[in-house]
Amino acid sequence: METNNEMITREQYLEALELIDNYHRQVDKQQTEQEVVETQIEPKVEKTTIEEWVKRNLGVISARLKNSLLQEYCDNRECNLPPIYIEDIDKNKFLSFRNLGVKTWIEFSELRKIETLLNI
Repeated sequence: METNNEMITREQYLEALELIDNYHRQVDKQQTEQEVVETQIEPKVEKTTIEEWVKRNLGVISARLKNSLLQEYCDNRECNLPPIYIEDIDKNKFLSFRNLGVKTWIEFSELRKIETLLNI
């Protein structure tokens, strides 16, 4: 490796720091602009609370599924937790709810597939 015997002046050092600062500002500006673009592109998706979903499916869902989902909904409200949205429930989350198992998961996922096909 070659060594450069030329000394860097204080002026050159300060210019280099200014260049680095300009680069960071440029990167920050680009990130901000990208975030703005992404926010404008993302469509607003309306989500369905458990309570709304159960009301919409009364008479179709089993008593076990209805009661367990509503119990989770009430537990969250009592604990001042954010609501659980049907669209956010995956199999692991579903099976973590009390009194729900594989059979009710199949029932729930089939109803969700039908809703997706019907765009409900």
